[in-house]
Amino acid sequence: MMQQQDPTLQNIVKAIEIIHNPSSLQQSRVEAQQYIEDFKLNNPNKLEYSLTLITTNFPDPIRHFALQVIDHVVSKEWTTGGTSSNYQEFQRKSQLTNTLLDYAARGTRHLLEEKNFIKEKLAEILSTIIVKTWPKLIPDVYENVIKLMGMGETSCEIGILTLKTLAQELLPEFSNELSNEKRKELLESLQPKVPDFFSKCFQLFDTTFGSLKNTQDQKTISINSKILKALIDASAAFIGDWLAPKYFFEYNLPDIWLTLLHEEDYKLDACACLSSFFETFWKPKKPEITEQMATFLSKLCENTKTILSGVNQDNLEDDYDFHKQLAKVYVTFSEGKMEYITIPRYAEIMDNFLTIVLEFCKHPSLIIFDDIVNVWNVILGKKSQVINTPYVQKYYLPLLQLIRVKMNKEIGNPDVERFENNPTHILGCIDFEDKKDYYRVHGCARANMRTLVTTIATFIPVEALQYATQEVESVLKLRAPPQGDDINPLGYCTVFSDTYIVWESATTLYEWISESIKESKDEIVNYEGYLLNLLLQFSTDDPLIQTRYIHIFKLIPHLVNVNDESLLAISSALFKHMQFRPSKETGRKPEDLTEDTTAARKKVYTTFIAFCRAHAAKLPNYLKQFVDESEKLWAKHEIVNSELTHLYEAFVVISNQWKNYNQQKQFLDYLLSPLLNEWNSNPFKEVLGSVPLLFKAIGIVGEPNQEMKSKLEEIKEKIFHVLNTITSLSDSMPSNTKDMDPQCKSYPISSFILEALPNVLSLIRTLHMCYTAEGQQLIPSQVRKYILHIGLDELYLAKNEQFIVSKATPEEVAVYRVYLYLKNIRKLSYKLLGQACKYCDPDLFWNNPQLFPMLSESIFSFLEFISIKDLHLMVTDFFSMFFNHCPLDKHSKLLVEVMKPLYSMLSARVSQAWQEVMEKSLNRNAATNQEELYDEIVKEKYVRELTTDVLAIPYNATECLKPTKNNLKPSPDATASFLLNSPDVLGVILMFSCKMMTVADPVINQKAIEIAQRSLLYINAKTYEKLYAAEMFYSLLTSVMTSADEIIHAFATSLLAVIYKMYRNTGVPKQILSQVPTLTQQVVNNFDESFFKTKDDKEKRNKLKKLLASVYGMNSGKFMKQKSLLAHDPNAVSSQNVDMSTTDETTTNEKGGKKKNKKGGKKGGKNKNKNNNKPNKPVQRSFLDEMTIQNLQNLFK
Repeated sequence: MMQQQDPTLQNIVKAIEIIHNPSSLQQSRVEAQQYIEDFKLNNPNKLEYSLTLITTNFPDPIRHFALQVIDHVVSKEWTTGGTSSNYQEFQRKSQLTNTLLDYAARGTRHLLEEKNFIKEKLAEILSTIIVKTWPKLIPDVYENVIKLMGMGETSCEIGILTLKTLAQELLPEFSNELSNEKRKELLESLQPKVPDFFSKCFQLFDTTFGSLKNTQDQKTISINSKILKALIDASAAFIGDWLAPKYFFEYNLPDIWLTLLHEEDYKLDACACLSSFFETFWKPKKPEITEQMATFLSKLCENTKTILSGVNQDNLEDDYDFHKQLAKVYVTFSEGKMEYITIPRYAEIMDNFLTIVLEFCKHPSLIIFDDIVNVWNVILGKKSQVINTPYVQKYYLPLLQLIRVKMNKEIGNPDVERFENNPTHILGCIDFEDKKDYYRVHGCARANMRTLVTTIATFIPVEALQYATQEVESVLKLRAPPQGDDINPLGYCTVFSDTYIVWESATTLYEWISESIKESKDEIVNYEGYLLNLLLQFSTDDPLIQTRYIHIFKLIPHLVNVNDESLLAISSALFKHMQFRPSKETGRKPEDLTEDTTAARKKVYTTFIAFCRAHAAKLPNYLKQFVDESEKLWAKHEIVNSELTHLYEAFVVISNQWKNYNQQKQFLDYLLSPLLNEWNSNPFKEVLGSVPLLFKAIGIVGEPNQEMKSKLEEIKEKIFHVLNTITSLSDSMPSNTKDMDPQCKSYPISSFILEALPNVLSLIRTLHMCYTAEGQQLIPSQVRKYILHIGLDELYLAKNEQFIVSKATPEEVAVYRVYLYLKNIRKLSYKLLGQACKYCDPDLFWNNPQLFPMLSESIFSFLEFISIKDLHLMVTDFFSMFFNHCPLDKHSKLLVEVMKPLYSMLSARVSQAWQEVMEKSLNRNAATNQEELYDEIVKEKYVRELTTDVLAIPYNATECLKPTKNNLKPSPDATASFLLNSPDVLGVILMFSCKMMTVADPVINQKAIEIAQRSLLYINAKTYEKLYAAEMFYSLLTSVMTSADEIIHAFATSLLAVIYKMYRNTGVPKQILSQVPTLTQQVVNNFDESFFKTKDDKEKRNKLKKLLASVYGMNSGKFMKQKSLLAHDPNAVSSQNVDMSTTDETTTNEKGGKKKNKKGGKKGGKNKNKNNNKPNKPVQRSFLDEMTIQNLQNLFK
């Protein structure tokens, strides 16, 4: 009664009641929390009060709080170690220990009444006491805890929980508070005591489990269940590399886990124990336990066989989690030292093991199958000895048969309802949230299946190919989807059709096996000959079936290598199928065929190209015949322009085998001269050089004269055809001219590219002018966005949908085709110009005095107007080639003069685009229009792509500077030397990298950091002092604060340490560090002093890492929400007040409006043109200023 009247006790009770009352006011809850925190930290009598509050007279939340206070005293206020020589300390600690042990023995409620959080907190305190005082200060505390296990039911559970917690605390991954010395002392003291604990555990298990199985009394069942669960958890906690596995075997703990596999309430726990046991004791090299492990594996297999034989196939969901965990046990075991048990002595055990593993393969779950396939890949891997054993071969064909079924696509896809009764689908709905999740797992599973199939085909090539041929033969009987199958409105297969699924899996399996066979044995050739005969007799009206059918023609290489007749038979069949047209589409022009049919035809051409590449050496004698066949198809209007281009590409692949420059050039002349004659004609020049005419040809602007309209449409098609043909043929050139002709110094395609180039440059300029205000005004406002900026296909992807032409409205199709045409010819134009950098004769291209003025008037014109999307294409397809193939003697002036303004412009555009992305992201709310949201998604995708491209050029150029273990400071190559010795260019690149370190993309962040880090070791430290010490340090610090990615933290910290070391004497990095909100000036000063005294670079890095531990990710997700993520101090050194000298940065919005970028850098003005705003007269615009153009011209005088 007096205790309850104590005001402190009353206040504690009241405070805890307020905290736990959901209706309490927020202010009251805060005050109550502050009161109990102050009590826990500062009240001198807190221990006495807490021992009163833990009694069963008080509610559980109050008892739990009291235990928390005691835990705080023991863990935070007690020192670790000590001896009984300090009598007061010994008495104080001993008294509390005995009180708590007595409380555990007699002061708690009954096992079924006491809350788990009370028992667990008490066990945690007792475990901490053991850690703090045992074995020296209180040597009998461990034995007293063991004694608890022999007392009442509650105390027994508390004793088990205490030792479980103790075992966990001794592992470094659970606790880092123990010193290594103390951990070692405890482990050495505990090891001799483990037999007592394990003996007690086994006795308790025997008693508890026996009682559990032999009683019907519900209370007894509940009591024994709790103790049994505690025993299982404790046995798992003692699995650690500090304890010898012999203890587990001697006290039969693995056998206990096997027994529990058959108990519904404990089988998942038993699986976890087994997996942990194998992970700990079988993976490391412990040959001394091989005999025990082999014996135990035999028992495990017998138990698993019993379990799997009792599976209810009609209700797999009930035990599904258990089956997955049991399969994981076998996966873990297979990852151990299998070589120890693959010797003949254990052949029978291994055979049983493989039998069980094969049984798991039959489970309908994709997750289980993928896990078990990995087991087979480990067992049959190159280093495995089991492949040499006689019994393993009987598993090869059954495995192929199972893979053939399991590789079927879509059946486990939770979003496809038509398979809802299939067990794989039912379990897929449990495992996968959506189709993306399913495709990710299925893709990984397929990769693992392919590895296994390849391995098996290597062991038994003939049998494997025989089986694969039989599977293909069976699907050749399926010429069309049967009634009831999934079909589209035209009656064709869909990707969800059963027919297509079995076609795809059978042909893919054949492909994997065929590609794995290296020797052309007679049996292999015979099976391929048999299959070819079947293929030549087959026909189908279904486009998807046709696609898979055609795919097989390139999968019979061994027959073709020894039989020329088969080569001709395949090529003739492919020419025949180039005219593929289902009966339902008879009478349609090739260009009007359905999407599925067009895709099937395209598959024929790509297969023909692949076939020609694979057998090019044998085909030159047949080239004329192939060309004649193609001309017949073209003359009969059976093929379209793009298909003819594919044929030309295949022909050039063959003609490369002539190894004769003149002969090859003559053949290219035959193919390209007719196209180039038209390309260079006046009508083409007029269209290519005029925005209105190009828009009329495309159909954006109307043309009333029908004759002119038809002529413009014809020119439109031929523009694409010429560009596509020349770029495709250029791609077919070998990587080195000497691969074509040892005497040749230039490519035969060179003169043809140069002949096309003037009009290509004119077209590029015209395409850029489409983005000017005058160009955009020619496009109807309602479709302008979807023609110039965001394609409908990309908009659908942002919605997580697919744009399908056949399902779109005629208006959508018309707009999409215009957008796609403009995108394609822009990409092809950039690509052709980029190919000129590589394939054209340097004397005719790089040394042409007029070439670069022409470039400045075309590719470098109007760049401030074109969209981010098109800048991405320009950098990828043109400038990367320009940079990589620019001759060394042009680096010092030409590349410098181009890169400095180009990267300044790109930096400004990208930075502004990221700023807009982040601002829109921050301002997004429930009222945001859905269309605007999808637009933002697409634009963000464009920004990421362009950023990656812009960084890729310096990143790849500095790849040679990446330190390795054997070469910490590698020598720069010519390209890297150019960047390092060009301060103007490198400065712009490094400034851009600074900005990209803080954007919301860890991949971009990492590349930007690596560029800066590679460069730092080679530059003049003084030249770049302000950039690295201020701007770079600031950006890196911002990056670690805003990113939650540990890889970024590591890369950034490493570079921060180098910069701090290199520029510490400037005081700037220290000044920036002091602005971080969580770092006081004193903390920074202490770090600076310690950093200076440390000589080892690794230790310096660790000190900085420790300093920034509280900073990492502190503003995660807050990219660019404020100008500075550091504390706002007018004297702070940040990127806003560092005096950096940069080039002009001008940005434009997507609509062509121009605005100045006021952040850093000089105000530009070199490119101003007074006539720029005249609406009716587009003027030449180039990002190259007049001085740069003059310098370029002087280079070639």
